[in-house]
Amino acid sequence: MDNRLTGLLGQLCIERAQRRSPEDLLRRVKALAAEYGKEKEIAEANPDHISRLDILQRELTAMMKPPAPVTYVPPARPPTKAPKPAPRPVEQVCYEPLALSVRTLGGELVPIRQMRWKEVRGVWNPGLRLVNCGDSDFYWREGTVLLHRQKDVLEEIIIEPNARFTDARWDGECLWLATCSGSIRLLDKSGKEAVRVKREHGLPECDRHMLVYPLAQGKAIAAGSLGLNDRMWIATVDTTGKTPKVNVFHRATRVKIDSDAKHGQQPDLAVRPIWICEYPQPKAEPRVIMVGRGSLYGQPSLLPLAINPRTLEVGLSPIGPMGVECTSICRYGDRLLFASRRSAVAIGGPVAECLGESKGWNGQSTYILNWDGYLYVTGHPWFRVNPKDWRSEPLIPQRVPVGGALQARWGVSVHHGIVCWSDQTGFYRVIIKNAPVATSTQPSLDERIWQLFNTTPPGE
Repeated sequence: MDNRLTGLLGQLCIERAQRRSPEDLLRRVKALAAEYGKEKEIAEANPDHISRLDILQRELTAMMKPPAPVTYVPPARPPTKAPKPAPRPVEQVCYEPLALSVRTLGGELVPIRQMRWKEVRGVWNPGLRLVNCGDSDFYWREGTVLLHRQKDVLEEIIIEPNARFTDARWDGECLWLATCSGSIRLLDKSGKEAVRVKREHGLPECDRHMLVYPLAQGKAIAAGSLGLNDRMWIATVDTTGKTPKVNVFHRATRVKIDSDAKHGQQPDLAVRPIWICEYPQPKAEPRVIMVGRGSLYGQPSLLPLAINPRTLEVGLSPIGPMGVECTSICRYGDRLLFASRRSAVAIGGPVAECLGESKGWNGQSTYILNWDGYLYVTGHPWFRVNPKDWRSEPLIPQRVPVGGALQARWGVSVHHGIVCWSDQTGFYRVIIKNAPVATSTQPSLDERIWQLFNTTPPGE
């Protein structure tokens, strides 16, 4: 009996798979289920047979129901107006081209975009740089010095490719020009050479890099390096007398080895000067001049030196090492402000305050610009710092128009405010738009085009 029922169930499953008539199959499934109902012992011994019969019965019953009527749904009509584009943030740092010309030494007036001064090899960070000097500006590079007295005209005053200028600072009366060719030159406001400090005055040899930091009018600290190992020296330079005086008070001749501390705890390690800046001290405390130390390529990895300019004692700064360059560190009042490619920091006494974090420009140098009562830190985004309360706000910058951020330089001009330039694409005036907040928005380009031809924007 059990084998017969099992055979009948198997035959029904085969015919179901062959899609036989559901009416006949359903009748036979019900009959087989009735037989299993009579043979309770067989049904209890084969629960899977009962389950399979139940599934067959439900499937066949569903197949015999008439199909539901199809309701036609017409497709939705496309919108008659395009969706309103999302607003984008206001660009608060914008650029306006400047039509500057250069009066050459020969008296010819040439657009600055057409000027190509000879490049000098072996000079760190070449390119045109800006120093504001009271009521005029000086632009300089490794073999060129330009004076900017008239608003739109720069004058060539020095064209010497072998001079190898490496730094320029204003002391309130003269422009100090450091070189890697054996001298320090002082120019007056008109661009005429007032003093030249040379080897015969005690200036050490320097063929790598030299920086100067004026302490007062006619007095400065100079730091240079010599040779493949960058044997650094530091000296005071005094030009107030009839003859310049140079006093070398520090020489670093020991080459760093693997057993030395990671960040260099020795002041006498041979290394290149990267930046010089004064550390803000309370009025009762002596002045401290900091000298950043590093190599030609890569970030500085040594602790800066700390110099007492009165006693000429040299020690190590408690701050650092800092991955900054000479364009991204400055003193303002009682704070030391420096900016790496990731953040801007203000230090006042024992307190360090992060003013903002930046995404950087993929290796571009950061600049700190003092203009119109604010400090501006370049990057992405820019930051505007109010030195009254040291609060900062981000500024969304426009795309740099000078061939990419890696080629861009910034400075503050007495004639044009903040300016941006590169050697290939010319000069631009930087315009800071005072939007209500940094996250405010303006119409996108598509929306502005729509407004030219329609009275109402799309999506309204």
